Amino acid sequence: MSPEMLKKLNKWMVYVNRTTNMAESWHRSLSATVRCQHPSYFVLIEKLMEEDEATNDFLFNRVENGMPTRPLRKKDAERRDAVYREMTSFEQEIAYRAPTKKRVAEYLEKMSCHMSTKRK
Repeated sequence: MSPEMLKKLNKWMVYVNRTTNMAESWHRSLSATVRCQHPSYFVLIEKLMEEDEATNDFLFNRVENGMPTRPLRKKDAERRDAVYREMTSFEQEIAYRAPTKKRVAEYLEKMSCHMSTKRK
């Protein structure tokens, strides 16, 4: 990596990619909820489902009480829609037969592309 690029990435004297404060805050909150470093998949899924329900309740109450919700940026809305389409397609595909390991890997690869700024 060029020295100029390192200077651009070097904010607070750290030479690695950093997450946003919002992501760090959510991760800290989830870690506090789970209360262990390496939870079982069952515990993790249960806590994520609880988080999803709490978030949906929060947003529903804001809408019901006429409180403003921030609109999504165009690229975030497009990403959300792409994730929804991919999840729906995969769910329909596996509704009547188990997916192969290759298909699961392909699905996870596609989903991971939605979580980064790099798109294929």
